[in-house]
Amino acid sequence: MLVLAIGVVTLLLVARLPADAGGTAGAAYLPRLIAYGVLATGAIIGAQGLRAPVKMAAWSWRPLSALILGVLTFGLLIEHAGLVLAGGCCAFIGSLAAPFPGWKQRCATIIIICALAALIFKYLLGLNISVWPTWIS
Repeated sequence: MLVLAIGVVTLLLVARLPADAGGTAGAAYLPRLIAYGVLATGAIIGAQGLRAPVKMAAWSWRPLSALILGVLTFGLLIEHAGLVLAGGCCAFIGSLAAPFPGWKQRCATIIIICALAALIFKYLLGLNISVWPTWIS
């Protein structure tokens, strides 16, 4: 239901944006496309849940707190610590949400996440974002 709600809210938020700007994709084209994809995903998940109901897992504060703390840490560090350090801290704290196979795998995953973040956001998308901490560069 949450995934469906996110898709519906997204469609409502972009309803006023032009979908077509004189033969080219308007401002709402990509958000609408993503919203329809989210709606389709929600419908598939919902259909699977209706077919074979799954017993809910026990509630735990560890995953929720680790993910929230990881995102907050990223938000606090990104401006001055750079994308690599902020992303690494976020990935490390977020990885504490669930048991990992081991420290080697955890470290390898964090390194891959940081490298992909730098590659995608700085070099492929060309965003004006500091990759390294401001005190280094």
